[in-house]
Amino acid sequence: MTDQSDVVSKIINCVKQYPALYDTTHEDYNRYYKKIQIWNTIAAEVNYSDGK
Repeated sequence: MTDQSDVVSKIINCVKQYPALYDTTHEDYNRYYKKIQIWNTIAAEVNYSDGK
């Protein structure tokens, strides 16, 4: 598996832990700021930096 495949797999596994990102019946699904927090958490877990 390549490094890119490893990162993609890691992101997929992280997203699975946060149903608010994909489950339209989840109470936080429509909460924009909650989703931003989740994506920031996922970014930290996969060591992503946006270059800022």
